[in-house]
Amino acid sequence: MQRKWESVFKIFILLAIICNINTAYAQGDATSWFNKGAKASTPQEKIICYTRAIELNPKFLEAYYNLGYVYKSLDDYTNAEKAFREALRRDPDKLSNDDLLRISYELGITLKKLNRLSEALEMLTIAKDLAVKAEIRAAVLYEIGKLKVSMGNFDEAVAEFNEGLQLRSSKQDAFQSAILTANALKNVENQYAQGIAYFENAQYDKAIEVLTQVIDKNPNYKDASQRLVRAQGLKNQRAQSETLERTYARGIGYLQNNDWKNAILAFTQINQSNPDYKDVPIKLEEAKAKLDQSLVAEGYEKLYTNGVAAYNAKDWVKAIVAFEKVWEWNPNYQNIRRMYADAQTQLNQEEQSIVKLRYYDQGKTDLVGGDLEAAISSFEQVVRLDANFRDVQKLLNQAKNELQSETETNQLDKLYAEGKNHFDNGDWLKAIIVFEKLQQLKPGYRDVTEKLLFAQSNSVTQNETDVATDVSPAKVETQNSSGNFFSVGVIIFLFIIPLGIIFFIVPSGRVKLFLLQGKYQKAAQIYESLLLKNPHKVKLYPELAQIYLMQNRKDDTALKVYGISLQQNITMKLKEKLIELTDRKITSSTKHSEINSLEEQLKMELENLKNKTI
Repeated sequence: MQRKWESVFKIFILLAIICNINTAYAQGDATSWFNKGAKASTPQEKIICYTRAIELNPKFLEAYYNLGYVYKSLDDYTNAEKAFREALRRDPDKLSNDDLLRISYELGITLKKLNRLSEALEMLTIAKDLAVKAEIRAAVLYEIGKLKVSMGNFDEAVAEFNEGLQLRSSKQDAFQSAILTANALKNVENQYAQGIAYFENAQYDKAIEVLTQVIDKNPNYKDASQRLVRAQGLKNQRAQSETLERTYARGIGYLQNNDWKNAILAFTQINQSNPDYKDVPIKLEEAKAKLDQSLVAEGYEKLYTNGVAAYNAKDWVKAIVAFEKVWEWNPNYQNIRRMYADAQTQLNQEEQSIVKLRYYDQGKTDLVGGDLEAAISSFEQVVRLDANFRDVQKLLNQAKNELQSETETNQLDKLYAEGKNHFDNGDWLKAIIVFEKLQQLKPGYRDVTEKLLFAQSNSVTQNETDVATDVSPAKVETQNSSGNFFSVGVIIFLFIIPLGIIFFIVPSGRVKLFLLQGKYQKAAQIYESLLLKNPHKVKLYPELAQIYLMQNRKDDTALKVYGISLQQNITMKLKEKLIELTDRKITSSTKHSEINSLEEQLKMELENLKNKTI
């Protein structure tokens, strides 16, 4: 029995020796493949050799590590991760700190490439805790810092870089540069956050400004570009909404002021942008209906004909301008709808820059030709397309101002022609009424002041002559009936008594009467007396100056009256005469004290004249 157990034991020992020999042989063969991999010239050969070494020795740590490193160099981070993790898992009890350090470091870098940042930070932190040598620890700190920058933890990243900077390693410059980069990125992140806050609060102008700064610093920073585009779009939507609201309010104002054309223009502009905006279609139709009621057909046939001619000549801008005016008058006029729509379609096919230029040139042509309304219409089309196009705003204002001035001038010219007609026909009362109205509308217009004074003087003279004729002895003798005596009484009451009142009570009436009689000195004395009592009635100086001119006076008193008159609102003709006599031009810049001095001197001289007269 004992001999039997001895035989079994010997067999067991023999088998163990054989196993050990096989294991040693396998390990030796794995090492051989590992060495071949280390010497291989291409990554593919290295992978084959390291893989064969691992098959022969599944716990071959260095083979796993080198295999992972090769995959990492080929950017095959998935297989690199598998190899590094196998290196950690296969025989953890035999891992030294140095092994764990280098494998954790490479695995952390690999995970970072796979964008698994939290796992990468965990592995790099293990490596950091194991790193003792300055250069190795500096390398780990540098990678951790860059990883935290990628994660947006800029303050923590700067702390890692500062720690590495203290190690005095070969990465000093890299750490300093990394610190600057992290701080710069932190500023970009802060700006980005501020831009997002502005965006969320609908402050799109500020959001656009800040996000633009972010993109200038880092074009690919997060979703800054997408946010900027959205902010610009929302800003434009808000601007369009505000524009529509302002245009609508303007259109309502035009309706209330019976300005149908501008109301149509405003509501049409809205209708083209947003046909469903509020009650624009209703208001547009209302304005058109009102315009139809206020306009007449005169001139529209010619305008339509011109539009058709322009249409046939493919001058779309001119055709549209003509058709729009006809449309405003009668949108159902002949085939205006089809031709207008077709002209618009043809025009839209042209380049916008050409459209603006053609509207602009058409407006200038109409402006030079005096068709101010057509010019305004063309310029407003340009403004609608591009408000900053060349000098269109200036030309539009010029056309509007000229149209307004032309209207006012036509009114004044018409009144002046009416008054002059009465004046030339000796109808003094009607001439006085018209010229007084002109004086109210535009003081100093042409020679209205002189003609009004002349008409008033002739009116008084005519009344006196009429009265004298009516109450002459020959005529009275021929009127024997009671009715005739009554008529004479009425004439005396209506003309003689008012003339007496004018002469004895109203100084200006006495002055006019004296002037008609050629008694210039007496007329002058009335104004001198009034100025002596109140020398600050400056409107009397020009009247007195005209009387002195009739007397051809050039004495000191007259010259001082001329000087003060030059400060008043007098006609250019009178001003030129006074400047010629005084041999100097007194302007509104003359000091107030100088005028007061002239008035005081004149008052003293008037006092002397009065004393001499007495």
